[in-house]
Amino acid sequence: MKGMSSKLGELRDVALDARRNNRPRTAIEAYLELERLDPEEPGWPKAAADCYERLGDEDAQIAALDRAASRYAARGFVVRAIAMRKMIIARRPDHADALTALANLQGARRLGLDRFQRPKRPSSPPSSAPFDAAPIDLVMGSRPAAGVDDSGVLEIPLEVGRGPQLAGTEIEAIAAAPLFAMLSPETLGRLVAEVQLVDVADGATLYEVGDPADTMFIVVDGRVRLYSSDRTPAMIADLGPGDVLGVVGLVADEPRPLSAVATEPCRLLSLHRRSLLTLVRETEGLREAVIDLARQRLLAAVFATHEMFALLDAATLDRLVAKFRFFQVREGSRLLEVGRPNKYLLVILTGYYDMRFADGTGDTLRVGNVVNTELATAAPAPGSLVANKNGFVLALDADDYRAVVGHGRRAPVAVSHTPVP
Repeated sequence: MKGMSSKLGELRDVALDARRNNRPRTAIEAYLELERLDPEEPGWPKAAADCYERLGDEDAQIAALDRAASRYAARGFVVRAIAMRKMIIARRPDHADALTALANLQGARRLGLDRFQRPKRPSSPPSSAPFDAAPIDLVMGSRPAAGVDDSGVLEIPLEVGRGPQLAGTEIEAIAAAPLFAMLSPETLGRLVAEVQLVDVADGATLYEVGDPADTMFIVVDGRVRLYSSDRTPAMIADLGPGDVLGVVGLVADEPRPLSAVATEPCRLLSLHRRSLLTLVRETEGLREAVIDLARQRLLAAVFATHEMFALLDAATLDRLVAKFRFFQVREGSRLLEVGRPNKYLLVILTGYYDMRFADGTGDTLRVGNVVNTELATAAPAPGSLVANKNGFVLALDADDYRAVVGHGRRAPVAVSHTPVP
């Protein structure tokens, strides 16, 4: 085993040196030998395809991309497999095998992963606007929200946590493309046709604060960092292969509240909002999965930028995430009433809300805004909060906050404007 590892390392060094010195044929010879010795590794044919492109050998390049795509898909890296197939189709639009092979591999992979799927929740009904409120009594097992008087506020149970503990390639498979794991082979084939390949240089800005949020991105290779819009920007997330960015903007239908910057050369897949909405309507459970991802990203941004969470360690923050409840709110509903007991910290996910204080002043809240109370003492609400349209809100109960954080940390009653990815 040690001898094989040494041989692979030597060949890899030969290939890298040849590429640096503009000797693509020598590099190809090394990569083909690496494929022979390590036939399950998709990186070797992928690198060989780059070298064939430099030589202008399109047939050999497509064959190498095809081998790479099959190996990525077999190992569960669906995002990278899709990227390889898209590169083939860009060069040979009539290459039907590229779509068929990926769909077949995805179908086989789904069969192998069935035993790891979580129990299905009730599926939400079809909707022309899947991220606005569907019929409020039918969404994902909705039930009246405890602690909120208004009947227009329902709680939606979302699963929290990392699921069953798996090992080896099964972890890689699920982690590599969590949003794609539930797609049927037919739907996956349509997804391949809809996504676009995007190459971004090291240091380039993918999008900036205020840009239209009409596209979701999935990282294929490289790394992207998300930054807040403050004068002294805070890093919200460092994302790598398989990670998704831009999802909260799509769910909220709001301009980008963060900037995304490549920290090394990147290849991404982009998916337009209209294509995502089509997939959501057609795929059972995908709507819930996208909203749950938006919930996780929203809380990550709140934790990274809000002062009341600044001194909490990662383990405590993980426990708090599990305590946030998910409310669906009907237009006109009151989440807070001035002077009445207020037991929740609220984080706006979608919709618009009017905050009116006792002194007559007010504000309009939207995605990323936080209404945080004196959680340690459950002080009365400073104002009334009314929904201007149907939407979703995250809520942290004061008792849960105290149970996780303790009684010593307090935050003043405030409305903060927190950016989200």
